[in-house]
Amino acid sequence: MFNCDLVLNHESLLQIDTNYGGTPNWASVKKGITGVVPSPNEVVSQNQYVDGEGFAESHVTGGQFTIAVSGHRFINDVAQDFVMGLYLKLGCERNTQARFIDERGELKTGEVTIANIQPANGDPAAEGDISFEVHFNGKPTLIPATTAPELSAVVETGSVTGSTKFTATAESGNTLAYVITNAQPTCDINSLMFVRATGYVSDANIPVVADQYLNAFELDSDKRIVKYYGQVITSSDIA
Repeated sequence: MFNCDLVLNHESLLQIDTNYGGTPNWASVKKGITGVVPSPNEVVSQNQYVDGEGFAESHVTGGQFTIAVSGHRFINDVAQDFVMGLYLKLGCERNTQARFIDERGELKTGEVTIANIQPANGDPAAEGDISFEVHFNGKPTLIPATTAPELSAVVETGSVTGSTKFTATAESGNTLAYVITNAQPTCDINSLMFVRATGYVSDANIPVVADQYLNAFELDSDKRIVKYYGQVITSSDIA
């Protein structure tokens, strides 16, 4: 998004369902978390054949997508409380579903087992270290990043000189934001609004000049793009 190729680790997002079997309650694994490390855990078969003149060749014959999580314990965080509540449980009680959104907005989702739970521990004068692993059971469902659906927005002249504005309605729990750019960016659903966006209240004034691009967003509670609307601002849109 916005033609930036640098990947930052916080741009990915792991969520777990804390109400598996009922209406999903997706809890973001973020608070107190210092590491989220996905791995394919590949099974590699290495064989030496006669035609290789003594050199081997490798074939990936299997694997399991897992995510190792580490950080510090924060009580009353929904995701952490759920995971730590599984500490002494076994079998199917460790199962739930999870979804992992990468920096491009690509989504991997499926049933998982929460494994290797390590509750708070460490030195007396240190934060309580925790760790656990999310093991996907079978091949995750892969949903490629796609362009965010259009936000229903109406652009009008602002109420002060040199301003424009837009009106739109965000769904419950979501917020509006905008960014002014010189060209239209690529805006994929679930991708992180990592360029500094300005929170927006519908119908508020936005300073702008003609030929700039108004990018209007609906964002979820994790600042992920839910909907997007873009328009080149002309002089007729500016007070």
